[in-house]
Amino acid sequence: MLSCNGMKETNKQTPPYIGVNKLNDTIDIISKKSYSEVSPIIFESNGFGKLDALLAIRLLKFLGVLDEQGNPNNEVMSKLRLTGDERKKAFADIVRISYSGLFETIDEPQNLSSEALDNAFLAHYPDLSRRVLKSVKPVFFRLCELAGLREEGIVKSRAGKSNLVRKIPKENAKFSKTSGSKEITPVGFHVKPIVQGKMSISIKEEDFLRMDLDDDMNNAWRAVLKSAHKFADEYLKDKTATENEEAG
Repeated sequence: MLSCNGMKETNKQTPPYIGVNKLNDTIDIISKKSYSEVSPIIFESNGFGKLDALLAIRLLKFLGVLDEQGNPNNEVMSKLRLTGDERKKAFADIVRISYSGLFETIDEPQNLSSEALDNAFLAHYPDLSRRVLKSVKPVFFRLCELAGLREEGIVKSRAGKSNLVRKIPKENAKFSKTSGSKEITPVGFHVKPIVQGKMSISIKEEDFLRMDLDDDMNNAWRAVLKSAHKFADEYLKDKTATENEEAG
């Protein structure tokens, strides 16, 4: 991140994980003019959902375009309005400083294998979960493309996914005690198994990701899971298994 005096600072934040399309839109919107104030409303008025608008703000903070209070850093913001090779050069500086934990210890982290990059991210950002990691890497690669550090066009944006449940043949939807069938996961949802084959809790993926930005929501979700496990232990636990455990 760039400080007010231009010196480098190590970015301790969890890397951003906004969708690639919205990343492109965010950079495009913020590059068009100077802003005296940047808030989620700017992005919501440009077609962003509430979650994507929050993730756009988080991206800009990570890149040093905004400070922690959301105030624009005019020096960095002005670099985004450059064009051609000058813009790429400026963007390369922004990316290297933002991801300084990687670039200061690894030679060309943008060219690491997928597994090696996973390990690098987890080592440098200890608060990063593997669930979020899969969304962090495309953002990193796309920013490296904009900075001229990777070949343009390698990162493909994902088409929108339906939130409808896939139609599954009835014979495949049945749970089998012997085959160990997996829980059916609705498309666009995160599913937390409570008791295999008996109980699970699902929540929309976008809401699940929002918990990383909202501590109160995260704590409430933990309370829901705790209550669900308590219910399962009391009413759904396999009595035969319990008797076998006690006999053993």
